[in-house]
Amino acid sequence: MVGITTRSRCGSDLGSCPLAMDRPHSFKIGCSLFVLRAWRVRNHFKHSIELVDREGDIVDVLAAVEDFLLAQATYEAAKQRWPKERIRLSQQARILEDSTRRRGDR
Repeated sequence: MVGITTRSRCGSDLGSCPLAMDRPHSFKIGCSLFVLRAWRVRNHFKHSIELVDREGDIVDVLAAVEDFLLAQATYEAAKQRWPKERIRLSQQARILEDSTRRRGDR
């Protein structure tokens, strides 16, 4: 993924910033100087919220989240959004929550 920014590292406009002059990955449109930056895109996350069929097979991954509290909130929101569907919260291969099970069941 490539991002475009019009500000430099020092926070000033790139047109007047000495750090931005003669940058190899920059281009100019009109009076604006744009600098291309590459961001790393993550593919693997610790937690996933999944839509599951009756047999327990994953139909769709609704979300992939690194933080547990955010994953738990996303799971609760998915349960409210699709109350009739089976939603599952997993931590890699371990199933933490399943909308068809009650809290004490394992």
